[in-house]
Amino acid sequence: MTVKNKEQKILELLEQQNMVTTIELTEYLPASEATVRRTLAQMEQNRQLVRIPGGAIRVNEGRVLGPQDEIQMNRRLLVNMEEKKRIAEYACREIKDGEFLFLDGGSSITPIIAYLKDRPVTIVTNNHLILRALDETSAAKAIAVGGDYLAQYAMSTGGQAIAQVESHTYDRCFLSCMGFDLQEDMTYTTESVTAEVKHAAAGNSRRVVLLADHTKYAVHGFCKFLPVSRFDAIYTDFTGPDLPENIISVPK
Repeated sequence: MTVKNKEQKILELLEQQNMVTTIELTEYLPASEATVRRTLAQMEQNRQLVRIPGGAIRVNEGRVLGPQDEIQMNRRLLVNMEEKKRIAEYACREIKDGEFLFLDGGSSITPIIAYLKDRPVTIVTNNHLILRALDETSAAKAIAVGGDYLAQYAMSTGGQAIAQVESHTYDRCFLSCMGFDLQEDMTYTTESVTAEVKHAAAGNSRRVVLLADHTKYAVHGFCKFLPVSRFDAIYTDFTGPDLPENIISVPK
């Protein structure tokens, strides 16, 4: 198979599922891992994709992203996970024992439970991955939000979920997004059903916090969420000059 054919097949697979792993490409092409890595490196240089640890994701520059662009949750947990863990751990430093928290769905929020499950806090969440991480030894108390289950996001949404979220008040809510734009002063999601739950939590929280790694910067989703300036703190590994005061760049 020629290099051009390999690249075309990779782009076709990315068009279908928005993310590919090195291991699955060795079988799909087929080719050795070394060949796959070289091909991905060249394609990244040509701005055909963006490499991540263990694979690559689709290029989204200049596009408004919708539900069709979302990556399945089991795959999203592979994207920049070390950065997401570092951001989550840093954000947890502001939490005090005894607080009431809302934890959003999304792969940016899920890692936070590793730093909270052994602390005496109360967690309200629609994120099923967070609930699965708790067991009888956990010090954290969890209140599960019901409603319509979205398997793609492993989270609950809909009217029942919104009503449950609105029935509590929180010291802090930790939210995720598809992307944020500093010039537009806006954060984005891909669809309204997830945004509605986020709005309910933000409207009932004393402190509203966003967790977003650098891949979310300058990415626009179909649905506007909240202005960047509305958040009390945005924890990210994105760095740059003259950032707003509420953006906290997490050190490496």
